[in-house]
Amino acid sequence: MYMKMAGNKLGGAGRAAGAAGVGSVGCLLLAFALAGCEAGDPGPMSGRQLLAGRDVGDLFFWKERTLAFTRDTADTSQPEPQDFLIWPLDDPAPSVALTGVHWSSPASWPLWVAGELLMTGPQLERVYDIGNRVEANLFVDFPSPGGSPGEEVTFRSMLASTALRSDGQALAKVLRGSPQAIVLGRPPELRAVTMPDGASVGSVTFVGTDLALLVRQTTAAGDVVGIQRMDAASGALTPLVAPTPAAEWTGVTGFCDDLEQSARCGFFGTVGCGLGESACPDGKPAPCLILYAKVDPEAAPKTAAYVYDVSAGTNTKLAGADPDHFFADGTNKILVWGSSTNHVTNHWNMCSGSRGECPFSGELVAWRPDGGAFAVYGSGDFMRIVDVAGATCVEPSLEATFSAHQVQYSRDSDRLWWIAATDAAETSQTLWLADAGAQSPVAVTSGPFLGGSFAPDGQSIYVSHASENSALGWIDVNVSPPVEKILSTNRGDIGLLGSRRAVFVDHFNAQDGNGELVLVEVATGASQLLARAVTSVSVPAFESFFEKKNGKNSLKPRPVPTSPPLHQSGNSTLK
Repeated sequence: MYMKMAGNKLGGAGRAAGAAGVGSVGCLLLAFALAGCEAGDPGPMSGRQLLAGRDVGDLFFWKERTLAFTRDTADTSQPEPQDFLIWPLDDPAPSVALTGVHWSSPASWPLWVAGELLMTGPQLERVYDIGNRVEANLFVDFPSPGGSPGEEVTFRSMLASTALRSDGQALAKVLRGSPQAIVLGRPPELRAVTMPDGASVGSVTFVGTDLALLVRQTTAAGDVVGIQRMDAASGALTPLVAPTPAAEWTGVTGFCDDLEQSARCGFFGTVGCGLGESACPDGKPAPCLILYAKVDPEAAPKTAAYVYDVSAGTNTKLAGADPDHFFADGTNKILVWGSSTNHVTNHWNMCSGSRGECPFSGELVAWRPDGGAFAVYGSGDFMRIVDVAGATCVEPSLEATFSAHQVQYSRDSDRLWWIAATDAAETSQTLWLADAGAQSPVAVTSGPFLGGSFAPDGQSIYVSHASENSALGWIDVNVSPPVEKILSTNRGDIGLLGSRRAVFVDHFNAQDGNGELVLVEVATGASQLLARAVTSVSVPAFESFFEKKNGKNSLKPRPVPTSPPLHQSGNSTLK
């Protein structure tokens, strides 16, 4: 699942199975058949030109053999500049999926893709189902009785009113008309469920195939808010968390636009409630939890975090006060919450029940793959390590960890790199490499704007330098001291960063917007020219570290090459 407004493809994970091509000036749509792959590396290649044109953009693989891209709209009578097309490579030609989209700057529409469903539009009201080859416009297909679907006030409220199921087979969208309704399902079998009179929905998320709703209800004694479950088959509502006065919830859990100053708001989501969730190590099912924050009635105006166990039907207040960030490692079943006000980070293993607390906080998190630790960090703060396995709180070198903006553990959980400010004024950045405990860090490279990613096997690090030109480097972590080797002094889009080979656009000409597509043996620097005049490249099943960390649950759709991002969020970061 991913969403996006803009992104960066520096990074590498998983296997690759196909992308790139041959071109002349203006040939933008590329596709390769890769004959082999090992540790994310392509084997022998063959290519063919599929389409030529200067208006092709936003190229990505929706599925391994389905290309997706935009072109200038064929219908100039409508206001939007582009059409969205898909091309299953077994079909003789592409077809228009959505006519009239706006994915170009400025005022680019958000895009959310999960499984076979795509949502876009100013309020994510445009839908395309690639499995059924059907489109829908939720505002047109489900008109409000009052004549207007009602607009979201902010981007945040638009996200709170929209959900895609974990398997990408269903969506949910709150229609802000009067009365409010929730559209459920997938095209062409979408249906609307009308909410009761006086009810409004502040947030929606999936619990398995059903929905969890944050519901405000008008009563004679005043508005109240609680959490209800909606049966996806019948639309029936069942109370989960009993309603209490709306003032405890509004501007904290949801209904964020109701208060002028609600910068930290929208703490409502689920952990372990997706379809096909992995079990705990002992084989027992992991708990499905609804996580939320609201004003603590016993210590108002302080807020508290709560979890509702869907299977057990129990509601529990978590430790600490005034939480302002939540993270979840779905693989290792670790829940983290904290407070930057109180400088506290709490963690809870949802399978074993073990809990801990550390006297520091961070707005961002990086998980160690084996679940034994995680790092917290953020702009203007220091990176720290929570050693879950050792039940200790680690504060590494202050000199090396100030204002970290990217952190990543290796696949084998034995190394850690991060990018932090070189000086207090943050005029430059340094990439540091250390063991998994962030001990004995070594400064590897510096520059004004850096980005990085471990190669899939964890034995090397790719580094991006963004300035007037975007350079790409490579570091062998087994060499002491580690030294960066430059692969390109002016790279464009990246298709694949493997353990031994990389595919990217080199000698990028910013004025023309294209360059040469190359396959590089990273250890030797030997380069093979694949195509000229290439603007973008996409490889199915290649998922960059940046795409994972910025969320396939954050606003991050199609891959677009930019300078290295300045912010990172952890897996399963809650809205």
